[in-house]
Amino acid sequence: MKINPNTDPVRVGGAQPPKPAASATPAVAEADAFASSTAVNSALRNSPDSRPEAVDRARELINDPSYPGTDTLRKISQFLADQIGNPNE
Repeated sequence: MKINPNTDPVRVGGAQPPKPAASATPAVAEADAFASSTAVNSALRNSPDSRPEAVDRARELINDPSYPGTDTLRKISQFLADQIGNPNE
């Protein structure tokens, strides 16, 4: 028996393959996509490298001896112990 690897198993008996469904979202014009990416890049360039209020909050937390709290440390410890016990997950 000879098998032809170029035969399309979907089109048995001359049946036509199903046509792909039309996209639910309309195609975005290339100019619109470019304008959007330009706006995003501009916003990124104009944003600060760091937020002073976030840096101040981080400093406060670092100096707080009760941070992050016993419950949080217990949960993190349990998570790490579970990961050590199940390295494939």
